[in-house]
Amino acid sequence: MNFDQLHALTALKYRHSQQQLAQILKRENTLRAELAKLRGYVAEGRALPPEQCQMRAIGADVIWLRWVTKTQDQLNIELAQVMAQKEGHMARHRKAFGKMQVSETLAENERDAKLRARRDQALAQAIDRTVL
Repeated sequence: MNFDQLHALTALKYRHSQQQLAQILKRENTLRAELAKLRGYVAEGRALPPEQCQMRAIGADVIWLRWVTKTQDQLNIELAQVMAQKEGHMARHRKAFGKMQVSETLAENERDAKLRARRDQALAQAIDRTVL
């Protein structure tokens, strides 16, 4: 296996890692948006004047706030799990990026060495032809 093939393989692994990271980030953003939406609903409910809120009269606001709290707790737990998953993946992603960079450098060095060898060989042949 030459270094160009190695670089192609490590670049492929890095792109796969990027896709996985994008999925994790998408899920994180979705959870954060859901939490923000819930916070907005709570703020709206608290901002309503007492005469416009019939839910308070029948006690439904207590039930609704309990549901919101439970839902926020579930979303926060899931967000914490996603953040932990993201942290673990980031370490692997950085490692994949480093491998890709190293393989790219090795491939470039190999190409440069081959080019220098061809130039040296062509120069040696030119010198041999002129001497003879």
